[in-house]
Amino acid sequence: MKKKRLLVDVDDTLINNLWNEGLNGFLGTNFKREEIKTYSVDKYITTDEERSRYLDYIKDKSFYDGCRIIEDAVRVMEKLYEKYDLYICSACVLNIGKGYAYTNSYQQKFDILRKYFPFISPERFIFTQNKNIIKADIIIDDSLYNFYGDEELKLMYNCFMNDDVDEAEIKNLNIRRVNSWKEIEDILL
Repeated sequence: MKKKRLLVDVDDTLINNLWNEGLNGFLGTNFKREEIKTYSVDKYITTDEERSRYLDYIKDKSFYDGCRIIEDAVRVMEKLYEKYDLYICSACVLNIGKGYAYTNSYQQKFDILRKYFPFISPERFIFTQNKNIIKADIIIDDSLYNFYGDEELKLMYNCFMNDDVDEAEIKNLNIRRVNSWKEIEDILL
């Protein structure tokens, strides 16, 4: 029997990265992760000169050094990897507006996935900004923008980035919110 294809996001689904620390260091602020509702920094960095300086500031920094793996993610992913045709599918370009983009996270994300999820072959890592172009049966993600495909089951991992998403839109897209990897385990296994 053919296994169902499962796409799993990385940031704020498997791993809590530390990209806010780069923003804080650059701006001299102390934003907590949950205070920033988007990966876009346009709200905080508004001029081309600032964007250029910010790229220089973060170019050698890692958003994953010292990151936290979300509770039960590794244990449940090992089980899912056995049952499903599982792929990690994640964005790696941080668009900071007006043609400026941070692209160093490809290697950083690859390395952190190999470290914590060594049972998943790197051939199953897909790095793309548009996950809707990939055919899957099930998707687990935290971003509403990744649920416009035709997956039969859409699980939105609840986090600060999506806590203000309109519940009517979630219902309209047939998305089910999940709050933990234990809950995902109960649904999929």
